[in-house]
Amino acid sequence: MPEHPHVFPQRHRGARETVAIALGITAGIGVVEVLGAFLSNSLSLLGDAVHNFIDTTALGIALASLSVLARAPSRRQTFGYHRAEVLGAWANGIVLLLVAGFIAVRAVERFLRPEPVQGPVMLGIAILGLAVNGIALAFLRTFRTSSIGARAAFLHVLSDTVTSMGVIVAGIFVWRFDAPLADPAVAILIVVFIVRGAVGLLRDSGRILMEATPKDLDEPTILKILTGEPAVRGVHDVHAWSLTSGVNALTAHVEVEDMPLAEAVALKERLKAKLEGAGAGHIVLEVDMRAPAKGRTS
Repeated sequence: MPEHPHVFPQRHRGARETVAIALGITAGIGVVEVLGAFLSNSLSLLGDAVHNFIDTTALGIALASLSVLARAPSRRQTFGYHRAEVLGAWANGIVLLLVAGFIAVRAVERFLRPEPVQGPVMLGIAILGLAVNGIALAFLRTFRTSSIGARAAFLHVLSDTVTSMGVIVAGIFVWRFDAPLADPAVAILIVVFIVRGAVGLLRDSGRILMEATPKDLDEPTILKILTGEPAVRGVHDVHAWSLTSGVNALTAHVEVEDMPLAEAVALKERLKAKLEGAGAGHIVLEVDMRAPAKGRTS
């Protein structure tokens, strides 16, 4: 059995249930939007529909990663399955970029070869999509900061909500002002929004996968804490990384003069308490004792 069990946080359980609800909602509206896109010949509505279906897949990835995260640590996975959530978020970012590429290509084609669009049908389906996505967004909003998986799910549904608003605007222009090019124009704006969210998600999940120093862990503060104890003579091999969002780990060696074991243990516990207060977790400190200086002989 691992020496330090890593309990699946309650916040992740809530996030998992919430993502499951959002998954069902986006799958349902995706079917409706596909039918509406073909009936109206709307590229922006088709893009929103494809986005919804891709989001359904992405939310499924997030749900699966959150479910795997609930598995208990084992001898082979002593930290548990925290990284499964990060891998799911990274995959979500890749999927978002693929969606953006698809919509961009179709938008350019539509600019070159404009096609008639049924504005009223397009507008009605877009309004329905906005309402349904708003409901899903309300479910996910509470947990959007609880984990990177929940954040990925929130970003997907948020982008769906914004794209639905864009399709509504395009539908008004197509219907009331006979401007079919408003459809691909809004599609391009949707692409910009998707890419921005995807890049941020890939950046944050990539930092965790590359074991970069967590953004919420101030390295100067960590070093100040370690060197602030009078007994500490030096610090080396300091490493800080994230297992998943909000779960940081830290290891370090602190050098001290030769002292009784009880004093070394007390020093370690004081340092751990201070480090935990600064945002570190899963702390492993190694106390290196210097050999006492030899007395000079006359």
